[in-house]
Amino acid sequence: QLDQQQMEITISRICLHDPIYNHQYHWNATLLPRIASFVDAVYSIRRDDGKRYRLLMAMAQCEMGIGSLGTDLLKEGYEMENAKKETWKILWEQCPWLLHC
Repeated sequence: QLDQQQMEITISRICLHDPIYNHQYHWNATLLPRIASFVDAVYSIRRDDGKRYRLLMAMAQCEMGIGSLGTDLLKEGYEMENAKKETWKILWEQCPWLLHC
């Protein structure tokens, strides 16, 4: 699946000192703190075995599909949704600002 998708990246240069958009202020006030918060979240999850295993298990369940034996599709769909919710819950606990993105 992933191999078949093509990705295009567009680069746009901006001036941090633009008087209208004030990119430098937003870079310093929003982007850098969020990047730092994300890095802190990564290290927090890596330090805590419980968080790390919760995240890994939830992501694995999302990635592979739960109960891949095909026993009960309705139950599998419900469990898949729970795994997705658990994944986001863990991420939101570490980076609350993700809720507003």
